[in-house]
Amino acid sequence: MFRQILPLLLLLFFLAAPIDCRHPHVINFRWANLYPESFTWDPKSDHFVVGSLRQRLLISVSDAGVVSALISDDSLPANASFLGISLDPRLHRILAVVHSPPFSGLVAYQLPTFRRLFLTHSTAFSPPTRSRTTSRSITGATPTSPIQPMTSYSKSPRTARRRSYPDPRPSNPTQWTAACRITTAD
Repeated sequence: MFRQILPLLLLLFFLAAPIDCRHPHVINFRWANLYPESFTWDPKSDHFVVGSLRQRLLISVSDAGVVSALISDDSLPANASFLGISLDPRLHRILAVVHSPPFSGLVAYQLPTFRRLFLTHSTAFSPPTRSRTTSRSITGATPTSPIQPMTSYSKSPRTARRRSYPDPRPSNPTQWTAACRITTAD
């Protein structure tokens, strides 16, 4: 059987040609006090959506480096920041983890209108306790913040582990201009 497959494998090996790859595309942009924490690519609009660690702002960065404010939510606390961003192309919305020292939650914005759909406080995703009857499968979908210590839960309370992450915020709270670079492989 190996002798029957060997000529086919050799033929495929010699027919496979190397693929020429272009150099990575580098996007340089500036935005005052940005401190980019997360970004995601929006293929429908051909731009990156960037979340800020210091502002309650999501910005749009095109592949040409053109920067514009996408979402500025003034209803969030003044020190809120977007730590994680995810694009839901099926429902046409942006999901973001919002963090502010007394508050953490999940917010969703409609993509075409950038209208806020919902804001959920993180206690809705807390792990089940003995006093509540909650489905334990929810604990796998807990949004976490790298700023606060995170507790990772498993189905068994005996195997729950506690991990803490360092504070990524700079110690100097003065205004900075972020010079950012996004490298994409084309």
